[in-house]
Amino acid sequence: MAAAASPGLPNPSLRLDPALGLVVLEFRDQAGRTATLPTERELAAYRSARGRPDPTPPPAKAGAAAGPAPGEA
Repeated sequence: MAAAASPGLPNPSLRLDPALGLVVLEFRDQAGRTATLPTERELAAYRSARGRPDPTPPPAKAGAAAGPAPGEA
């Protein structure tokens, strides 16, 4: 029979990653290993994307006027 979870350790637990502004769920198995949601791979992707500049806005549609339409003022 499997051993019961240690009393006093909530499973899953929550932690805030302040650098990303995300709440991370941590699940512990009976051997003490930890898995997270988002996964460690996803957290790494968030961290690497955080250092990139914001994407540029999409280009204006062809034929779009920069100012008011003719006849409007």
